[in-house]
Amino acid sequence: ANTGALDDYADETNYREKSVTNLFAHNTMQNAAKKIDPYKEIRGSGVLGRMNDVLTRNGFKTSTTSTDSVSIALVGQPGVSSDPIIISKHGVDEFNPESSDQKMSQEDMFLNIRALNNSTQVDSGFFGETWSSKLIKSLVKNSELYNILEATQTNIMFPTSELGSQLEVVARMMKAHKDRGVDRDMFYVSIGGFDTHSDVEENLVKRFTEVNSAIDAFTEEMKMNLLWNDTTLMQHSDFARTLIPNGGEGTDHAWGGNYFMMGGSVDGMRILGKYPEHLTEGSPNRLGRGRMVPTTSWDMVWNGIAEWFGVTGEDLNEVCPNRDSFSVNDLFTATELYK
Repeated sequence: ANTGALDDYADETNYREKSVTNLFAHNTMQNAAKKIDPYKEIRGSGVLGRMNDVLTRNGFKTSTTSTDSVSIALVGQPGVSSDPIIISKHGVDEFNPESSDQKMSQEDMFLNIRALNNSTQVDSGFFGETWSSKLIKSLVKNSELYNILEATQTNIMFPTSELGSQLEVVARMMKAHKDRGVDRDMFYVSIGGFDTHSDVEENLVKRFTEVNSAIDAFTEEMKMNLLWNDTTLMQHSDFARTLIPNGGEGTDHAWGGNYFMMGGSVDGMRILGKYPEHLTEGSPNRLGRGRMVPTTSWDMVWNGIAEWFGVTGEDLNEVCPNRDSFSVNDLFTATELYK
């Protein structure tokens, strides 16, 4: 309840001086929600990437994947864990399935590329070496994932919507986790269309219908594969919307909002966190036009998820570098979030 990118406890009187995050803009608050590191203690990293780093150091076999584009949420510190995988929502295309040179097979093409990019000279440059290394690793990973996903299909028919397609490929990746040699997976999927400055009711009906049908299919697929109890789905956004509408039957950028989390082990059917005491003028959390200062930070939420995922002790400070800005009593634990 009333959750958002909160850098420190704040209210209407001091929220600007308590916030280092640039508020109310999509780009800055999306980054804040993905990084959970307002003071840049671990620069250039995201909350899932840091969790991946910790789990890798502790001996888990991990993987991070986003659909269609890279997400800062999955980026860890250089050299600690494997780089995020970017996969199309339609799956993985085979590299060079039909060579234009009829005398050269696909395998020969790959061997030639490997030989060309393995050549190291005394005057080879750092950038060239990096390019070659990344290219070879990408081709090998592409081949592995193509073969695995071609042999892995879902039991449930997923909707062909943007979110449905993304969750379908995530479900296939999860189903194949043993073939991929992974025991801890983190995925990032996203959809837009919620910036409802006009026609909010019509737009939300369409988007909620898409979200519901996609999550329904994903949930059923996870249950059929006996993975639902090992899955946590966490929804988040850059910010909520104003409680008072604008003149175009829409809403504008706000701050604190309500989010959902689900999974087979989640102790659900509850509302956690603190609602504002009231939403009317005079509420210590209310800004202009019904923008609410959050009472629950993302640090509080991710603290409990990270514990459930296997992060303990001081390692939690790496996953959530700003958690000490909040009372330990307000940080959710795995025991509070899960059965």
